[in-house]
Amino acid sequence: MTFDKINRRTHLYSGLLLIPWFLLYAISGFVFNHPSTFANSESGEAKWSTRYERPYHMPAVTDENEDAMAQKLLKDQGMTGRYWTDFDDQDNFVVYRSRFLKTVRFTYDARQSRIRREEQPLGIARFLTSAHVRSGFDFPYFLELLWAAIVDIVAVAILIWIISGVYLWWKLKRFRFWGWSAIAAGLATFILLALGI
Repeated sequence: MTFDKINRRTHLYSGLLLIPWFLLYAISGFVFNHPSTFANSESGEAKWSTRYERPYHMPAVTDENEDAMAQKLLKDQGMTGRYWTDFDDQDNFVVYRSRFLKTVRFTYDARQSRIRREEQPLGIARFLTSAHVRSGFDFPYFLELLWAAIVDIVAVAILIWIISGVYLWWKLKRFRFWGWSAIAAGLATFILLALGI
């Protein structure tokens, strides 16, 4: 097994490994770049549907305990994972549980000691953009950490794929001119746009 064979197989299998991730970032890139087109292709913002509303009580939410109360609320409703919080116009505490296929919203009315669970399905465009930007190790939950770790692995795999591809090109001497032309065109386009925008 020579280094050239190892490099070719590394390039081949890293490319195959990256297929779902390349597809995700490529297709979601089109969604980001053409927001009005994809917004029009879906039937508007999906409505929130109420799953239940029932009595519920927890300590008062303050700036100091907001995160702890959000986690408690989610745990009491049988959920964990990535979330964000807000207060609505009636000053009710609202916790959003961010998922790929839908968003779950819990609204806690402290005055009436009641909680309401609502769900909003995500269209394909919002699913893709949500998956594209999802990253970080801020949420200590297994699937969130696994996703973040895979994003790191994908980033490293892309670098390996690029380096192995450049090596393959360099070994093909008759294509070096066209390779340099492609590299120069790519760099020139990037630099011109970066300086001009």
